[in-house]
Amino acid sequence: MELPKPRPRIILCLDLDAFFASVEAADDPRLNNPERPLAVGSPDPRRGVISTASYAARAYGVKAGMSTAEALRRCEDLKIVVPRHDRYAEVSDIVFDICRRVTDLVEPTSVDEGFIDATKLLGAGQDPFLLAVELRRVIRAETGLDRKSTRLNSSHVSESRMP
Repeated sequence: MELPKPRPRIILCLDLDAFFASVEAADDPRLNNPERPLAVGSPDPRRGVISTASYAARAYGVKAGMSTAEALRRCEDLKIVVPRHDRYAEVSDIVFDICRRVTDLVEPTSVDEGFIDATKLLGAGQDPFLLAVELRRVIRAETGLDRKSTRLNSSHVSESRMP
């Protein structure tokens, strides 16, 4: 007797890219300019470190873990915002609560990353890409995070189809 083959698992990977900077931009209209270089970290040029950088700041080579002094050398117009970790945790909770509306099989791995097991949600022939697109839309609508910061992909969705 041959046992039935188990259905492949469908795991969505949630990655809130440039999360701290995206939260700051969503909360403060003065910072919500995709062309304005923004970083979150210590503004002290002697001992400060950058926690995250917006895409505009990354274009100048500014990145997480870089000294504030180096970041300011690379980008003189860089706006540096002091971290608000309580706020990032609050927005993270909102994001993962949205995911839990879909399934209780949600595994946060950090404040801005996690996995969502969508195996039971998606029957044969259903497209995990469409679920990822809808989750992304709801997350953006309810948190104000920008389009680029909310990435969801699936082990069954090729990179060319990442929402």
